[in-house]
Amino acid sequence: MNNQKLEHDWSTFVKDISIPDGTTLKVNTHYVKTWRLRNSGKHVWQGRYLKRLTAHSDLLCSSASMVPIEVTQPGEVVDISIKFKTPHVPGSCRLDFKMADKFGQLYFPQLHGVYLLVNVAT
Repeated sequence: MNNQKLEHDWSTFVKDISIPDGTTLKVNTHYVKTWRLRNSGKHVWQGRYLKRLTAHSDLLCSSASMVPIEVTQPGEVVDISIKFKTPHVPGSCRLDFKMADKFGQLYFPQLHGVYLLVNVAT
């Protein structure tokens, strides 16, 4: 079954739990970003992940490519956290993620994903 075509499957962004957009963080340091999403569809989320869409680079924040999402029933909210590290040089960093299956196939290709946007300073 192509996961991209499940009817009545939907995700809603609720809020940032940690590290609001535009936060200034220190270079070369580990942090955790958490988002809250609602399963606003009619399917249980099981075996789902947040897939990093941003290319990996020494000049960007580093993170895992795939982050597991807990089993989430329709109507429930789930907090999803990623561990990341700021780059070794000052600047800004944006990482984009979308929900995917274990093979990396996106569930909601038409929807905006979640992202991390921080300033990096010494």
